[in-house]
Amino acid sequence: SAFVSSGSEAVQLALRVARAATGRVPVIRFRANYHGWFDNVNLGANDGPGTIGQDPSALTSATVLEWGNIDALERTISSDYAAVLLEPAAMNAGCFAPPAGFLERVRELTRKHGVVLIFDEVITGFRLSLGGAQQYYGVTPDLSVLGKALGAGLPIGAVSGTDAAMEPIASGRLMHRGTFNGNPLSMAAGIACVRHLRDHAAGIYPRMSAQAEDLAAHIARQAAAFDLDIAVKQLGPALQLFAGLRAVERLGDVARVDRNATLDVTAALVRRGVYGLPRGLMYLSAAHTDADIAATKAAIDGGFAALAR
Repeated sequence: SAFVSSGSEAVQLALRVARAATGRVPVIRFRANYHGWFDNVNLGANDGPGTIGQDPSALTSATVLEWGNIDALERTISSDYAAVLLEPAAMNAGCFAPPAGFLERVRELTRKHGVVLIFDEVITGFRLSLGGAQQYYGVTPDLSVLGKALGAGLPIGAVSGTDAAMEPIASGRLMHRGTFNGNPLSMAAGIACVRHLRDHAAGIYPRMSAQAEDLAAHIARQAAAFDLDIAVKQLGPALQLFAGLRAVERLGDVARVDRNATLDVTAALVRRGVYGLPRGLMYLSAAHTDADIAATKAAIDGGFAALAR
């Protein structure tokens, strides 16, 4: 493994490793996935820059496809590509599980064409399971991008992978410099975090998932009780609140979400002491207790009642 200070950095390192390993430049990535704020991956409307100030030409080395559409990948992939980069579960889009067989077929196609498969597990790593989404779904990539949960609150990012994929770094051929790469404080936190999760995985992961399922069911019940256009999706210990519609079944439904109304929902929860991302994404952690869940339910009840009024 190689260590940096954020998930955004780790994505850049993984892409560099894949290009070094294959001698190719183009990559395939997917809409509805987020891979950090750097110019070459920060995607916005119409596959253009995600914000002002970006270099539009930085996006030209990537072919962008619809996440979950295996037919599009089969038509596009070839031995010209260095890597396929994706979130194995589309957490940033709203906690969407991969379609049945999607990850397995991506693995087959990348192996067939000698393309490096990169899973961006910055969110799913150490959250869906100790081994992340790849353990949860039983599909192993060539490279994994990790961050967030690995550092237990301290800044960290990591790239881990097979011996063959990581050879450019292991051999020293690929330059990987940075003042805070592998800094002792973050590494010590990461080691302690992984040891704790490993030793207590049998209790932590089922509990977090059960708590998230309980919260999602409560949100759905209360939205119906107060006659509110609020939907919820849950995957493992993560939940996503949507406003403006009653159900979100497919990724395409997200386009119909009322983002301003979603902000109203999350603001109502913040006023009652529950902080999620403004766009409605909420994570549970191993530190959350049943009392925390009860307090969150109370905030939901009060917030939904206020919105209904």
